Amino acid sequence: MPPVPFRAPSCVELLLLGLAVAAGAAEGDAGGAPWRAAEDAQWRPLALEWDVEPGSALDCSHLLDPPAGRHGRVVVRDGHFAFAGRPGRVRLHGNHVGLEGISAAGCERLAERLARLGCNLARIHVYDQDLQGKGADSTALDPAQLDLLDRLFAACKRRGIYLTIDLYVARVLAAGEVAEWPRPMQHGFKLAAHLTAGGDRNWRRFAAALLEHRNPYTGLAWKDDPALATISLLNEDTPYEQIALTPDIWDGLLRAEVAPAPGEPATAAVRRHLTERVGASYRAKMDWLRRCGVQQPLSGVNYREFVFQTLLRAPLDYVDAHCYYDHPVPVEGAGRRTWVDTPLRYRMKLVEEDAASLPRTAMPVRIPGRPFTLSEWSIPYPSPGRASAGLFAAAYALLQDWDGICRLKYAANPWRMDGPPAPVSGFMGEVFATSGDPIALLSDRIAALLFLRAQAAPARRSFACAVDGASHGLPGDGGYDPGFEALGLVARIGSLPIPGPTHGHDAVLWSPALVGAPPPAGAVPWSGRDPFTALVAAGRLDLDDVRRAGAGRFRSDTGELDLDCARARFALATPGAAAVSGRLDGGHRAGPLAVEGCTGYALAFATALDAPVLARSRRVLVLFLTDALASGAAFADRERTLYTAHGHAPLLVRAASARIALAGCAVQRVHALDLAGRRIAELPVEHGAGVLSFTASTAGAHPALAYELSAGP
Repeated sequence: MPPVPFRAPSCVELLLLGLAVAAGAAEGDAGGAPWRAAEDAQWRPLALEWDVEPGSALDCSHLLDPPAGRHGRVVVRDGHFAFAGRPGRVRLHGNHVGLEGISAAGCERLAERLARLGCNLARIHVYDQDLQGKGADSTALDPAQLDLLDRLFAACKRRGIYLTIDLYVARVLAAGEVAEWPRPMQHGFKLAAHLTAGGDRNWRRFAAALLEHRNPYTGLAWKDDPALATISLLNEDTPYEQIALTPDIWDGLLRAEVAPAPGEPATAAVRRHLTERVGASYRAKMDWLRRCGVQQPLSGVNYREFVFQTLLRAPLDYVDAHCYYDHPVPVEGAGRRTWVDTPLRYRMKLVEEDAASLPRTAMPVRIPGRPFTLSEWSIPYPSPGRASAGLFAAAYALLQDWDGICRLKYAANPWRMDGPPAPVSGFMGEVFATSGDPIALLSDRIAALLFLRAQAAPARRSFACAVDGASHGLPGDGGYDPGFEALGLVARIGSLPIPGPTHGHDAVLWSPALVGAPPPAGAVPWSGRDPFTALVAAGRLDLDDVRRAGAGRFRSDTGELDLDCARARFALATPGAAAVSGRLDGGHRAGPLAVEGCTGYALAFATALDAPVLARSRRVLVLFLTDALASGAAFADRERTLYTAHGHAPLLVRAASARIALAGCAVQRVHALDLAGRRIAELPVEHGAGVLSFTASTAGAHPALAYELSAGP
């Protein structure tokens, strides 16, 4: 074999290598002196509100179209979600709910809050372990819990909130429920449900018990209710990951089934075997659900981003994924009760400086021509830049032309809807809950106002990479090239299972590392790394895109999204909205919005509330967000990379101010709002040359995170 010539890494590869090195920085020990949040000049107390005033500038319920199901069930049409009884497509924006101690009255209150938050979707999550009966048969449903679930369904439906569920999340199976594995099991069921006959039968019994149950508050069986929008067969059941998470079941039941082909590496053989077995299970389960009368779009394998996972997702009606930025990492050996107890380690980097990891890392997994949803996403508390979460999730979801985004999660276990982050209890920790975090709640309103009104355009160009069984042999964990992910910050991207159609794209990237079939005419040869350079060489991408990317700047081909990683800044400028986020020292602008006089991280967002474009709006919502922590929240270091103790009320907001200017709008007055959307003070403004400007401040005489700009009283 001739020697492989040396190829210097491209500027894009060097940039992404730097990002990868930075990503590993959080794994070291925290440095510096311990720090605890306390009221002082920099951290000011903030009065919490949980119920938004109807009709206020913070009430996003006008984005919903009640009752859910009025236009028929959700279907797949022209590669997107649509309603059976209405032309056009539908986008879904939501949050997670569950049963953890909620009351009948709480169901109504929760549904109302979600509606005012702008959620037309609720993912009922981690519900099955509460819904299961108390006996030896986990598929028997507890009547009291089922009644609460029915009430929650009906309360959401009346307000225009659709539901999505997973038919397995965390149900605990008793010994003997799966004959092939006589011991109790929980998450190991995600393997057993696919790879054992007993597991499959158990999964079907639970699915039938729930989906065929008639909800007395809607008068319909769950499967027949058009308000049940979509169904995932199992949550986070990606088998390539599960064999590592539940090695006892893999080693005890399944490993012996693997038979490598001649010359096939052992790792590739395991991946191929899992793809074949779990793929067959998905096809059989989907066929059974259809024969039972279930018509909802179906999905699954929604965890991780392995290239060969495309082959598992190929039979699904839509592709679903999960994506987090700065997900907490438990510190082992610290007397943990649950995996999210403190101490927790964080990177504490801004998503603006990390090339939009949320949602960049999920972009490659979409299969073009199918709907795509992100059913879990977040930048969890207490990350200092979490205000950007909703902006990034929605803006890039629109650029990628996705169909749904659903934050994890609204409240925590046991059900806490009226408190700031507090000690962890239950399956998930409150670091993910948004109900007591005004930064997250306002960030979610940004997501709703952008995504449900489609206030950013889809990318003009589409690039896809071809994938077949050859990808099982990828080295390492089999993940996507970071350069291909980064391409999604500029254009639409996705993965094409081969054999299958390859038309309809500006380019199809064809790498022998990912696909063994011969390339069709017009395919772009690709090494599997740095697609920017390959696409420029093929004349499918501008050289300026590569130069910008090499410098850490990614501008969408629509011109509306501009991410500058080197300066840790992001700007969105569309006809109906404008936003800037990141380190705003020295000022920043996006379209008609300009921000001056701010130091450190902040986010400013402006959107029209009464017109499709800001220039014609007589009512504008402006948000100015920094950071908030519970009093007493403790960290091992000033950089907050090791979170050591939860805090208590009152919540503290980081003090900051900025001069905000908005050009070209018809507004004349500015009112500061409290977290319920009530006007608390009219602020002085300046007018000149068609520009209105005012000072936004999270401290001072009238501290606020939200402002209503209006033309009249």
